[in-house]
Amino acid sequence: MGNEEKYKKAKIYRSVEVNRINELLTIAQNSLTDNGKHGNFKSRYEHVETVNDSFYKQHNVVLNYMPETDEEFEIQDKIRQEFDSNYYTIKAIYFQIFDDNNDSNSSTTNAVNISAGSSVHLSKLSLVSFNGDVTKFTSFIDVFDALVHANPNLTNIEKFSHLLSCLDGPPKNLIQCYQLSAANYMIAYNALQASRTTLTSSTSPLKSQLKKQVINPRTGPEQIPVSSSEISLPKDKLRKTHNEVEEIEEKRKEFSILLYNDF
Repeated sequence: MGNEEKYKKAKIYRSVEVNRINELLTIAQNSLTDNGKHGNFKSRYEHVETVNDSFYKQHNVVLNYMPETDEEFEIQDKIRQEFDSNYYTIKAIYFQIFDDNNDSNSSTTNAVNISAGSSVHLSKLSLVSFNGDVTKFTSFIDVFDALVHANPNLTNIEKFSHLLSCLDGPPKNLIQCYQLSAANYMIAYNALQASRTTLTSSTSPLKSQLKKQVINPRTGPEQIPVSSSEISLPKDKLRKTHNEVEEIEEKRKEFSILLYNDF
C-alpha cells in the first residue's frame, strides 16, 4: 500500500471517530435539559476514551503521510482542535450531571465548587488545567468559558479565583500580576487571551516540529520517529528565537508591573 493510499484511508477512519464524538456531544448537550436522556448518555460515555484513542491513532498516520506544507498542517490541526474541544466539553458535561470524581483517565483537573444555573444542581465541576502549552489552549479556554466565564451565577471575584486555580507555570505567573478583585477579572482574562498570541508567535519557528508530534490529551505525547537532521535547527535561528522570547518576556513583565501599580 502506497503512502497516498495510507493517507486517504487514515483520513476516512479518523472521520468516523469525529462523527462519533459529534454524536456523543449532541447527546450530552440534550442531557443537560432532559433527564430522560441521562441513561443513554452515561452508557455511551463509557466509550469516549476509545473514540479519543482511535482518533489520535488515525490522526498520527494522517500527519505522517500528509503533504508537508504549513497550509496542510493548519487544516489537519484545526480538525484536531475541534475534536479536542468536543471531547473536553463532553467530559465536562458528564461531571456536571453525574458528579463523577473517579475517572482515572481524565486529564489533569482541578475540582471547584460551582452552583448550577440549570435544572440539574451541581456540587462540583472539573476544569482542565493550563500550563502554557499553546496546543492545549483552545481546549482549556472552551471548557473554562462554558463552565465559568459565561456562568451568570458566579461573581467576577469567583471567576477570577477559579481562573487562578486552573493555571500553572507561566500563565499563572502572568495572572498573579493582577490583584485578586472583581474589577481586575476581565483585565486578567484578556491578558491570558493575549498571551496565547504572544506564545504562538514566539514559537512559530518550531511549527515544523509539531508536524512530527501529536499529543493525546489522555495518554500524553506520541512521538513519530524522525531523523536527527529533521529535528535540528540552525544555531543562529535557535539563538534568534531565544532572544525574541527573552525580549517578549521582558516587555510583558514591564507591562504587568505598570498595570499592577495602576491598580
